[in-house]
Amino acid sequence: MYLGEELSLLYNNLKKYSKELYEKAKLHPLISLIFIFAVSLVAIPHYQVSGLNNTTEKVKIENQDRTTLAQIFGDAATGVELYYTWQRIPIYQEGRFTLLGNILILSFRTYNKYLFI
Repeated sequence: MYLGEELSLLYNNLKKYSKELYEKAKLHPLISLIFIFAVSLVAIPHYQVSGLNNTTEKVKIENQDRTTLAQIFGDAATGVELYYTWQRIPIYQEGRFTLLGNILILSFRTYNKYLFI
């Protein structure tokens, strides 16, 4: 086979497999998301330190990069969780109180019985 034929065969196979992968990801989005996060926690730091020659420094920097990525992913997940929680909490009908205001009012009422709002 010639190079052009090989490349077109590779392109067609890649196209077919990417469609299959996309259909599986649509069926199981959470598993796909977890897999992407796990692969990125391994691949990105390893790629970033691939040019270093000192092994101990390479491992140290790679570990710091993984820690940073894990914190970023955790903070993003917490932010999404807080957003959806905020959307589901019932607010007063007039809409005068915010979520933080509701939390503060409830906490003050538990500590001070004479607080009137």
